[in-house]
Amino acid sequence: MARADNTMSYALVDFHDLCDSLHGLFPEWSSLRTWLESEEGGSLKIIDNDPCAPPNHVIIRYEKGVSNLELSHVRWFRSVVWNTATNRPVCVAPPKARASLYGNELRYEEFLEGFMINLYVTSEDSDEVIMVSRSNFNATGTFYSPKQFNELFREAVPEGFNIRNYIPSGMTFVSLLVQHPEHRVVYQAATPAIYQIHAGRVTSDGYVDILEEHLPYGSPTLEGPTGGESLVEYVARLAVIRGWSWQGIVCKDGQSGRLRVRSATYQMVRSMRGNTTRNDVRFVQLYQANLVDTYLHYYPEEAPIFGICKQRLRTTVKLLYDRYVRYHITKTLTQDEVEYMWRPHLFHLHGKYLYTLRSKGQFIREKDVWEYALGLPWQQLLFIMNRRETAPAHMAVATGAGAGATSTDA
Repeated sequence: MARADNTMSYALVDFHDLCDSLHGLFPEWSSLRTWLESEEGGSLKIIDNDPCAPPNHVIIRYEKGVSNLELSHVRWFRSVVWNTATNRPVCVAPPKARASLYGNELRYEEFLEGFMINLYVTSEDSDEVIMVSRSNFNATGTFYSPKQFNELFREAVPEGFNIRNYIPSGMTFVSLLVQHPEHRVVYQAATPAIYQIHAGRVTSDGYVDILEEHLPYGSPTLEGPTGGESLVEYVARLAVIRGWSWQGIVCKDGQSGRLRVRSATYQMVRSMRGNTTRNDVRFVQLYQANLVDTYLHYYPEEAPIFGICKQRLRTTVKLLYDRYVRYHITKTLTQDEVEYMWRPHLFHLHGKYLYTLRSKGQFIREKDVWEYALGLPWQQLLFIMNRRETAPAHMAVATGAGAGATSTDA
């Protein structure tokens, strides 16, 4: 819950209700921690073993699929830095978006793509800025780029700029969205950029004042729907103008409500990108869905690595077909000579021959092995692609008809 004024600023009461020393439910950290980690408290995750953390500072955050996001306070624990000595929050990231907003005075902003960095100080007059991502103090994590988030952030900060200035006067923390060319999801940033999403301060009694408007480096604002447009219609109209890499809009009601609406085209491209940084995982998933060419239309820079993955897949299929031919047809391999990783696949392929093809006078061909491989769960297919055993010389793939090309490890 939030107490709002007539601007895009408000005071959160959730944290006060939890930890106020006189009226809070859990005036001591030990009891609050037990409750937050419990099912009743939302099954939140507490990170208290980070070597970069200041003394008595921990990160509390929800986990998708584990935490109960139906509880009202849980949405505010997207990433909260908590001082266990004072039993107070010291830095609060933006909450999880929700499906409904309150009031008629809405603010529309660009739904920017990037990664989040939070900065905070222990007091308003302190110059020591502490950096934290959603899960790591000093933002030591990585994702699409091999560089840590703190490195990408530093590269995005203008030369000579003091990062303390990102925290507005009177505030003690700020949440920033960072765009960097090396951290591309869908939108390809030409140059690094940093935007303030919200800033705030924590009062002595545990209230958290949040400021969303009049931030000097805030997200670009939009006029909003016109002529009776719905939000979906409004986003669809802007998407035609902005192109497929434009993500959408964020609506804010000034009372902690945030509603995000994505462009349908952006969502399609984003879904192909997936939530993995591994190119081989992405390739296998896309190849099985026959979406590789579509994906490379939007991400042409990944064509070389996808070419390598495709060659590894071809080699894997030929290896499997070769083992089948030698074991079940020419009988030149004994069971002991067949590597363990191939045995269950040879069993299933031979089952297809016995129960489907034999009655038609047909045999297992390489196209059947392709069909079988592409029908495997992607994890199994990726395993045999990545864990192919190096065969002894006498077991190399034959070059004769029906056996395929010579085996090479990609």
